[in-house]
Amino acid sequence: MTPSDLFDLLSPEKQNFLLVTHKFPDHDAIGSLLSMAQMLKKQGHTVKCWVPEFDEREFGWLPGKELISEQLGFFVGSSDLGTGTSKDTYDFVISLDASNFDRIPNNEQLIPVLKNVPLINIDHHMDNSHYGAYNYVVDLSSVGEVLFQLFFSWGWDVDASVATCLYAAICTDTGRFLFDNTTGATLIAAGALINKGADRHLVSRKIYESKSQTDFSILLLALKNLVVNESLSYGYSFLPFPSPDSKAKPIDFIRQCADIDIALVFQEIEQDVIKISLRSKESFDVQLFSAQFGGGGHKKASGIMLKGSLDDVIQRVINALESSINSI
Repeated sequence: MTPSDLFDLLSPEKQNFLLVTHKFPDHDAIGSLLSMAQMLKKQGHTVKCWVPEFDEREFGWLPGKELISEQLGFFVGSSDLGTGTSKDTYDFVISLDASNFDRIPNNEQLIPVLKNVPLINIDHHMDNSHYGAYNYVVDLSSVGEVLFQLFFSWGWDVDASVATCLYAAICTDTGRFLFDNTTGATLIAAGALINKGADRHLVSRKIYESKSQTDFSILLLALKNLVVNESLSYGYSFLPFPSPDSKAKPIDFIRQCADIDIALVFQEIEQDVIKISLRSKESFDVQLFSAQFGGGGHKKASGIMLKGSLDDVIQRVINALESSINSI
């Protein structure tokens, strides 16, 4: 669909919107969610952002966070969702930054909603499965950049609160504008948001200069467990269950190692449930590699979720990785 098609869906007055994003949300997910929510409210709509297990420490500083609920809340038609008392109905569900329906947390609760309500899927992942009734998927640095382009093309007035959310979204998904998904248009967008009042100092401080002692303990453990294969130019680390509750991202440190092109972190988030983060610095396509395990993302940044013991999953994935590298 085109931006004008999407505008036509969102423009009628006084609609009710439910906004959702993906599991283990990052700042692109929450920043995009809150920027879209605030802009829809400014157009006169009713908006609810559903984020189960919302992390107040990580995201509570973002403007508009009062629009987030950990409960789904509404009844929809005659279908009692069991968590609310409102008789209102949603007109649309909007999914942001989720490449497929399975990535939305507690998505089984959405199934009765979507029997009556169309889903609008807005994303920037090129492996998106186009699971919405309406799909707007654009290959840009972040959903934050996608929304920036949409809001400005529609003539919607971006205030400082929305600009801060969008700037946080773009800044993090580009690795502070260091990743190669950063284009000239991305930098123009960031500059325009700063001119609109985005608090770039708040974004920098809250995301990059607010690590807890627990965060540092996780990074220390990941570095202690680091395994590097210099001949095949990859490195990986692992975090067994249970690990301290932390939002630190060891993958961002491991990828800095000069001896590796491909970085992986295996984190056991539950007993025998392994979350794998993958990054590539040069030509290796981690999105394509992840797809064989049901994962996905981007060419140079992707993720996988697998069940099994930590040792077995590591062996399985690393064996496949070595085979892929040797076949190039």
